[in-house]
Amino acid sequence: CTLKEIFYVVSDKNIWGNIQHSQDLRHTKFDFTNARDWKPLFTEKFLAANEGKILMDTVQEPIDWKLNQRHADAESEVKTFVQNLIRGRLEHWRGREGKSLNDNMSLNKKMEEILKRMELDAHQEAPFTEDDLHNELDRFLKANDITGFYINRPFTEIEPIIQEIYNADIHH
Repeated sequence: CTLKEIFYVVSDKNIWGNIQHSQDLRHTKFDFTNARDWKPLFTEKFLAANEGKILMDTVQEPIDWKLNQRHADAESEVKTFVQNLIRGRLEHWRGREGKSLNDNMSLNKKMEEILKRMELDAHQEAPFTEDDLHNELDRFLKANDITGFYINRPFTEIEPIIQEIYNADIHH
């Protein structure tokens, strides 16, 4: 899970602010009646003054989120953003040394297929073991001269990924 901290919890009844000392998600308590852990935005006094009715207008359309629900449009947008940013940085780093970036679309497609299988396994939609990964990569690397490494992690921020790629020094 990429979630690191919870600052607020929102329901149809109230909004609670997390005032717990521990910032570690594993130690976060969810007893909203405990005033030492959660502070309600709408207090009893506020609710009494408004007869318990809270009118929360929103411009957002209702969203029916489900656990592990896939969002193809957002997935595609993030994928394109990450690919373009990494490609741009690699071109920039190699360009400073007078080198170009050699790109092979069929190799990219094969790597994308492998990564997709890893993602399906992460979502428990199709099995893909470490052995499967190594077998796929071994076949792939025997047929192609490739420098690099794979990064398999949830996307939360791009800069740490960019820094990891730069520090690996594969752009020379």
